[in-house]
Amino acid sequence: GVFVQDQVDLTPRLALILGERLTYAAADAGHVDDPSDGVSGAGDISLSDQWINFSGSARLNYQLIPEKVNIYGGISQAFRAPNLSDLTSLNIARSGQQAIPSPGLKPETYLAYEVGLKARDQRFRAEVAYYYTMILNPLISQPTGGISSGGDIIVAKTNAGHGYVNGIEAGGSYEVFDHVQVFGNIAW
Repeated sequence: GVFVQDQVDLTPRLALILGERLTYAAADAGHVDDPSDGVSGAGDISLSDQWINFSGSARLNYQLIPEKVNIYGGISQAFRAPNLSDLTSLNIARSGQQAIPSPGLKPETYLAYEVGLKARDQRFRAEVAYYYTMILNPLISQPTGGISSGGDIIVAKTNAGHGYVNGIEAGGSYEVFDHVQVFGNIAW
């Protein structure tokens, strides 16, 4: 991957931060159990795929009190290519489930929004943020309709649906003495 980021000062207190990431990912597995034959070990296939993604981000940062209190907000994209486990797994997925290889998967993509506030002085730092992340094409296990020889439900990974994650994070620290700090974080 390659990442580039730049900050543009729009006013003395307001900055725009732009970023771009180019990601290349590839998978190559020479011997993978053929999921279409329904019999473990009966035949092999090879699997090779690659993914290229451009993901961007934009954030505004405003200094409410210069060098002490900032508010910010932004939007970011993200990408996760299928890994070898997603593509080639042939094992027990959960109790009563047998996972089979899943060639041809697409990447998961994400779109994240975040707003927050950061404050600091000589000895004290605090931060609070809210985020909302949309998940597009998540990789999930779905039943194939088959049953293994051991009676387990056969499942395969697939890109299906969408979802979201949202929450609030807060943290702070205080330097009690030089080189002695107490801190805490919480997330919900």
